[in-house]
Amino acid sequence: MRIACLLPRKDMVERAWRVLMKNGVDWQALGLTIDYGPKFYALEWVEKIKSETPRPDIIVARGLHATLIKQHCTIPLVEIRLTAQEMGLLVVQALKMVHKAHPRIGVVGYMNQYCNMDRFDEIFDIELHSYLVQDDISDIEALYECARQAVRDKMDVIIGGDVAQEIAQQGEIPNLYIQSTGDSFWEAFLSVKRMAYAIELEQLNSSRLQTLLDNAFSTVVCLNVQGRVTMINQIAEMQLGWTQADVQGQPLSALVPGLGMDVLMPVLTEGRTVFSVYIDIGPRSMVANISPILTENGIAGAVLSAQPVKLVEEMGSAVRRHQMGKYSFTGASEEIGEPSAAMRRTEALCRQYAGSEFPVLIFSDPGNLQHRFAQLIHRTSRRERGEFIYADCAEIPAADQIHALFGSAEENGSILRAANGGTLYLENIQVLAPPCQRRLLSVLKHQSFMDTRYRQEPISVRIVASAPVLLAQMAEEGRFDAELYYALHTLPLSLPPLRERKEDILYWAEQFLAHYRERYKRYIALTAGGKRQLTDYPWNGNVVQLRAFCQHLILTAQRRTIDEVDIRRLYGRMYFAAAPAPAAQAARESLRIGGEAERISRLLAQYNGNRSRTAAALDISTTTLWRKIKKYGLTDDALTE
Repeated sequence: MRIACLLPRKDMVERAWRVLMKNGVDWQALGLTIDYGPKFYALEWVEKIKSETPRPDIIVARGLHATLIKQHCTIPLVEIRLTAQEMGLLVVQALKMVHKAHPRIGVVGYMNQYCNMDRFDEIFDIELHSYLVQDDISDIEALYECARQAVRDKMDVIIGGDVAQEIAQQGEIPNLYIQSTGDSFWEAFLSVKRMAYAIELEQLNSSRLQTLLDNAFSTVVCLNVQGRVTMINQIAEMQLGWTQADVQGQPLSALVPGLGMDVLMPVLTEGRTVFSVYIDIGPRSMVANISPILTENGIAGAVLSAQPVKLVEEMGSAVRRHQMGKYSFTGASEEIGEPSAAMRRTEALCRQYAGSEFPVLIFSDPGNLQHRFAQLIHRTSRRERGEFIYADCAEIPAADQIHALFGSAEENGSILRAANGGTLYLENIQVLAPPCQRRLLSVLKHQSFMDTRYRQEPISVRIVASAPVLLAQMAEEGRFDAELYYALHTLPLSLPPLRERKEDILYWAEQFLAHYRERYKRYIALTAGGKRQLTDYPWNGNVVQLRAFCQHLILTAQRRTIDEVDIRRLYGRMYFAAAPAPAAQAARESLRIGGEAERISRLLAQYNGNRSRTAAALDISTTTLWRKIKKYGLTDDALTE
C-alpha cells in the first residue's frame, strides 16, 4: 500500500506529521509521503506520481488541489474537509477581529473544502455567506470571481485560501486563512484507512478470482456489459491460443464466429443464463454456458465457460457411471413400528398394494420417511428379489434428469435400467422435468422407454412415487403432466402428518432420545410433563424435525432430568419464527394472569428474584417454591438465593 498527500503550505505538512506521530501511525508501513506546493503545483505533482513505480494507491488533497487531481488522475482520492470544530474556531477568530454584533462573514473556496455550516448563523449570531465553487470546476477565474463577489457584498470578514486572502486584502477587508488544527487531516486519514482496507480486500478478491480462473478445468472468458473481453484464464490461453493482451477489450462476437450479439444480449440485458451453446474456435468444437454477473445495481457483465465437446461427452459418461451406484438401495429395510391406528392401517394397505404391479403414488408432507413404505411394498411383492432403486428427483438437476433416468447403454446405463426386474421409487416426483414425465408415462403405458439416443427399449419395473398433496393442483394448472398424474394415481397412499398422530410423536421421541443418549453418552431422562409438552407441538417437519430436536436436546441439556419448561425453551429457540405457540402454552399464559402464579410472580418481582424471601412471604419452603416456579413456567433468569 502506498499513500501520497499534497497540501498547500509547509506549515500544514508539519502539522500533519505531528498529528500522525501523536496517534502512533506507522507511516512507513503505509508508504506515506506528504508534499506541498502552490495553486497549480497539483498538475505537475500528479504527472510525477503517475510516472512513479509503484504508483500510489490513494491520494489525499484539498480544495483546488483536489479538484485538479480528480480531473487529471484516476487514482482514488480522499479530500480533506474542514471539520465543524475547525470552522467554528475560525468564526470565533473572525468575531474577535470585527468587534460588532451580528457581523457578515463570507466563506470563499471550493465546496469540497468545508463542512456543513447551515446552523452557524444561529449558533454564533452571525450572517454567514458562502461563495463556493463547484467541485468539478477547476477554472481559477471562478474562484477569483467568488472572492470578488464577497468583496462587492461588503463582508465584514472573509475566510478562505490564498486567492480569497489576496482579493480581500485588495478590498481592504479583514480576512482569515483556512488553517487547520489537524482535526481535518486526521479525519481524512481515517477515511484513507477505510479506503485502504477496501482496496486491499478488492485486491485480495481479484487475486482469488484469478487463481480460481487459472485453476478451473474450463476455458473461462469474462465480459463487460458491452460484450467485450475483460479477462481470460490460463486454460483459455492454452486451448484457444489467445493471450490476455491480444483479446482484452475485443468484442467476443469478433473472436468467436457464430457467437453473435443475438446470443449475448439475453445474458447482458435480461440476466438470463444461456446453456449448451456449440461454438467453433479455430479447429476446436466446444460447448459453452454464458452466465450474467449480477450485482445489486444490475448486470455488470458475463462469464463464458466452455469445454471441448469430446471432453464433455467423456466426463458425462464417467459421472453417470459414478452416480448409478448411489441410487441402488443396499441397506437394511426400515421397519414401520409406529403404534398409531392410522399408521397400522397404512401399513396394511401397503401390503395389499404389494400384490399388484400397478404404480403407487404416496402423498406425504416432507420429513415423513415415506421411503419406508415404498420399501415395504417392494419387499412384500413378487419383485423382492429384484433391485430397489431409490432416487430423489429434487437431488438431480433438471438438465441432468433425462440422462440419469433414461441414459443409453453406451453411457453406462441409467437409473431406470438399473431397476429393471425390481422397483423404482421416485421421491419428489413433482420436480421431474417435463420431458422425463412423458418418457415415464411411456414406461407405465407400454413397459418400454426411449433412451437418450432415441431408441426404444423394453423394461419391466414397478414404479412407486411420492409427492406432496399439491400434485393434483399442479396437474390441474398444467404444471405437471395430467396423464402421468392419473396413471400414477392408480393406487394412492396418503401418509398422515405427525401432528395428527400424538402417540407416534412419543414413539419417535423415545427412539431418538435412546439413540442419542448412547451416541453421546449423555443419559438424560424426560419427565411426564416433558413428554406431554412434545405432543403439543405441530412438528411441521414431521419425523425429520423431531429427530433434529431430540439430538439438540441431548447435546445441550443442562440437567439429567428434562421437563416441560426445558422443552418449551429449546423449541422457542429453534423454531420461534417458524412455529405457532402450542395450545398448552396458551393455557399456561392464561393461568399466569391470576391465582397462585400471579402472586408468586409479584412477590419475586418485589424481592428482586430472591427465592428465600419469596418463600418466607408465602410460608412455604424454597424447594416447594422452586417446584411451583417450574410448574407455572415462571422465568428464573433473575432468581437469586
